[in-house]
Amino acid sequence: MTVDYSEISKRYDEYRSYNDDVIKAIAETASISHEMTVLDLGGGTGNIALELKKLTRAHLICLDISPGMLRKAKEKSITVLCADANNNLPFKSNSFDVIIGAYVIHHINKVGVFIRECSRVLKNGRLLLLTSSHDQIENFHPVAKNFFPSCVEIEKKRFPAIDYIIYLMKIAGFNDIHYHDILIEKNEINEEYLQRVKNKYVSTFYLVPADEFKKGISKIECLIRSGQNMNLPEWRGTIIFGYRAIG
Repeated sequence: MTVDYSEISKRYDEYRSYNDDVIKAIAETASISHEMTVLDLGGGTGNIALELKKLTRAHLICLDISPGMLRKAKEKSITVLCADANNNLPFKSNSFDVIIGAYVIHHINKVGVFIRECSRVLKNGRLLLLTSSHDQIENFHPVAKNFFPSCVEIEKKRFPAIDYIIYLMKIAGFNDIHYHDILIEKNEINEEYLQRVKNKYVSTFYLVPADEFKKGISKIECLIRSGQNMNLPEWRGTIIFGYRAIG
C-alpha cells in the first residue's frame, strides 16, 4: 500500500510535530546560525523548518514531493520547492551550508545516490539525518509491536542500517561522521494516543495490514477502558552527522 501524503497533509500538524529539545538538538549538532542557507529534505508541512527558522534565523528551504504538504509549509512563510529527493536535487553545486533530513531516508530508493547528491549541493557544509536504528525499531518505536506485531519487520525493511548510512557518507566524501541516540517523544496509552493512532500519525500505520490495524486499535481501546496505567516505550531515534569539505 502506498502512502498518500497530500491526503495526510490535511491533518498532519494536528498529530505530528517535534518538541523543542529535538529542534535544539538538530540546530546545535549542525551548528546552524543566522547567516546560513539550510535545505530541509522531505520537509513535509515545514514544522521542523519553521521551528529552526525561529530558533536560528537561518534561511530555510523545504523540499518535498507532496504538493499538499508543501501548501501547509507555504502557509507558514517557508520557502518551498516541490521535487522528488529520489532524483538529482534541482540545485547547483555548493548551494547550501546545511542539509537536514528528518525521517526521510527510508523513503529513498537509492540511498547512495541521495547522499552523493547531498554532498554535491553542499558547500563546506554539514549533512544531518534523523532516522531510527534497527534496535530502536525493535524496542523504541511509536508503533508498539505488542499492538501491531508486523511493524518491526516492515520498518527494518524500510530503514537502512546506521552502519550502512555511515559507509555511504564516507564514500560520498563526508568526514568527521558521528551519530547519537535522541529521545523523540514519550507516549502513554490514553485517548490522545488512541486518536493519533487512528489518524495514522506515522506512515507505518498505512503499511500495517488492515485486520491487524483494526485489532491493534481494539487492544488499545480495551486497555483504556480497563483503566490500566500503561506507558509505551519511548520513541527514540538516531542523529547521524557528517561534514563535507570542498577541495
